Amino acid sequence: SDLLGNLRAIWASPEANKDRKHLDLAVRVAGELLKVEGEASVMALYAAADAHFQAGDKGKAVEYAEKAVAASTQEEEKKFLREQIAKYKGEAKK
Repeated sequence: SDLLGNLRAIWASPEANKDRKHLDLAVRVAGELLKVEGEASVMALYAAADAHFQAGDKGKAVEYAEKAVAASTQEEEKKFLREQIAKYKGEAKK
């Protein structure tokens, strides 16, 4: 699952993938990571949220990030995830 996570991160990263190519692969790999890790994995849910956001699907990004918040047991992690949800919705502080 580390390899899947790394591939997803590279394809979804604006810095590593400057031409924004293969974002569909980032989404596919995130889906596979979620299958391997399961929906109880906050990391896999966040990876799916981020991949969908980078690919332009804000609705799916919010959906997965909200699932990650529900799965998380750590307040700092929940805070980070809620900030990501605000960003996905276009509500992030400037």
